[in-house]
Amino acid sequence: MILDTSDFDKKFDLICKGIIPSRTKVGLVHAAQQAMIDADTIEPKTPHLEGNLRGSKKVGLVENSKKEFSIEFGFDQPYAGALHEREKPTNWSEEGVGPKYLQSKLARFMDKYKRIFGLAIKRGKK
Repeated sequence: MILDTSDFDKKFDLICKGIIPSRTKVGLVHAAQQAMIDADTIEPKTPHLEGNLRGSKKVGLVENSKKEFSIEFGFDQPYAGALHEREKPTNWSEEGVGPKYLQSKLARFMDKYKRIFGLAIKRGKK
């Protein structure tokens, strides 16, 4: 019996070096975008009556090298971190907003974000 794996070898290289990395990038962006939506819609929500915090959402892919990349996401306002970390009692501008408006979603919905990421790799979602 002879098993010719040449076709598999060619396609495997394409999958490992092209398809999986590109789908990984898409999956990371989609998961981060969903986390940002959750920060605005699920308590504790992102404050919005103090400046333009909700409008400053930022999701960006960082290419560290051809084989390594990461995602940066958050709110692009100088006061975003101070509001996020505020622990002292605060009179928030609206009902349902509060500190840890992004971090709490990452801890609470990590499985959801992993599913979004995994589906992008599996289906090639764009």
